[in-house]
Amino acid sequence: MENSILNSTTRSGCDAKIDSSLLHNILNPKSFYRDKNVLIGSENGDDAGVYRLSDDLAIVQTVDFFPPMVDDPFTFGKIAACNSLSDIYAMGAVPITALNIVAFPTDRYPIESLKLILEGGNEILKEAKTSLLGGHSIQDDSIKYGLSVTGTINPNKIASNDGAESGDILVLTKPLGIGVAMNLAKGDDSLWNTKKTVQEAIKWMSTLNSVAGEAISKFNIKSATDITGFSFIGHLSEIANASKKDVKVYKDSIPFIYQTDKWAKMGFYPKASYKNREIYSKYISTEYKNDSIVDLLFDSQTSGGVLLAIPKKILKDVLIFFDDKLDYSVSIVGEITPREGDSLKIEIL
Repeated sequence: MENSILNSTTRSGCDAKIDSSLLHNILNPKSFYRDKNVLIGSENGDDAGVYRLSDDLAIVQTVDFFPPMVDDPFTFGKIAACNSLSDIYAMGAVPITALNIVAFPTDRYPIESLKLILEGGNEILKEAKTSLLGGHSIQDDSIKYGLSVTGTINPNKIASNDGAESGDILVLTKPLGIGVAMNLAKGDDSLWNTKKTVQEAIKWMSTLNSVAGEAISKFNIKSATDITGFSFIGHLSEIANASKKDVKVYKDSIPFIYQTDKWAKMGFYPKASYKNREIYSKYISTEYKNDSIVDLLFDSQTSGGVLLAIPKKILKDVLIFFDDKLDYSVSIVGEITPREGDSLKIEIL
């Protein structure tokens, strides 16, 4: 394990994010220069920014990079690329171009490892039919990789955090538990039978959210987000706060990766998951606070699924679309409700 890329950092994947409470304290979108063609900026925590070029065309831009969460460089490259592209899909846009972002300590790791990381990212970009235009690399003490991605969208078909309406049904496209699974991956296999859990998490992290993006565009779904480092509850709260709505979550309908509820009960959380609970638990109303499934709602995800707020009148058609396009099932996990008080309430039933 001397040259293990996992040894280059103490935090990995989206667990390396700066927590949202600190970011809110230092970022002031009101101080940013914005012209009239900026349709979506950072005000509501949306997954990407949107800039209008014409009445029927806008560009969508995002950037994402992080340290390795797996030891295989090629797999790490695939996961990082999937994660970067996900922000574009969550807006309902189509990715068209990308730029690599690389930090790599050439004095500590063989350059072949970097080659494999970039090849993994390139394989996903080919699958996404997204053109790689170049990138930027620096020497650093630890390995980091990701992409800056540009997509296109019709300005009238954007899915944003402030677009949810009362009665919308919440649909989640991937199971939770990736943070717990990746924390287990750093442990000792001789002590824990975790191979199936870890392999399932890697499969989901390496799966593009492109079909969710297609559904958003096809059915003109107005609100969606991908679930990453700030957890299911954190990203759901961004939708609810921006839309000024409350939420009901169906605890027993939440999908999770194999046995991660067991490991959650034993406290196998990455650092960011503990921080997510500290930040977002103020929104929670439930009698199941000690339930391991509720714990997973705060788990920090890397390249997680997309959460869509779907109007009831089109729900059946959207579910049929997913059933036709995917070889796995999506899950109905809750609904958007009217705001009852002065602040957000997420009721877990």
